[in-house]
Amino acid sequence: MPFIKQWAYMLLGIYLTYQTARWPGLEHHIAASALFTFGLAFRADYSIAKRAKR
Repeated sequence: MPFIKQWAYMLLGIYLTYQTARWPGLEHHIAASALFTFGLAFRADYSIAKRAKR
């Protein structure tokens, strides 16, 4: 199930980044970008771990 979770993080990050780009204040935008980056890193880490297991 981690595959669904990592895509959920990425999509949530993209959505929040898009939403918060229109808001005043940069902290929301930074938080959303950080969440998206975390999703990307999690995904990359997972695929690397999967390859190493083979």
